[in-house]
Amino acid sequence: MISLWAVLWAAPAATGFAMMFNVRKRALPIVAAIAVLARFITEFAQAQGVTIVVADYFAAVVVGALAYTLGPRTHEASPVYAFAPVIPLIPGAILARALQSLLKWINSGGANDPQAGQDFLEFASSGFTAAAIVLVLCLGALTPMLLLPRSRTAED
Repeated sequence: MISLWAVLWAAPAATGFAMMFNVRKRALPIVAAIAVLARFITEFAQAQGVTIVVADYFAAVVVGALAYTLGPRTHEASPVYAFAPVIPLIPGAILARALQSLLKWINSGGANDPQAGQDFLEFASSGFTAAAIVLVLCLGALTPMLLLPRSRTAED
């Protein structure tokens, strides 16, 4: 089921990060709209049974395609529209779970503790999933630039 709140909260999150990146005020509504679209794509794909890694890649490719077509038309650098909207797609819960299991594994009783192995496996699983998601978000946002070289501008 699609979480409408998660989709809508992507707008202020992306806008906040865009403001930290010193994006112009006139670009902020577009960044917010792209972020909502990206989060909707991710939520919809996951509701259809797609894994979070693949769903985030699809969303990042759409964001990248929009960024590299809107950037030159609005006289902004394309990365303005490419990177802030994908930041709300980074899964904080998975990163937090990886950190918690890492701390549990570090503080475990050592090699003789059977729980230590389970804690390490949980850390590795969560950590690799989070790393894969961050990687596919970067690759997805850059894929349209690689496939559509004419859309690049001097600012890129």
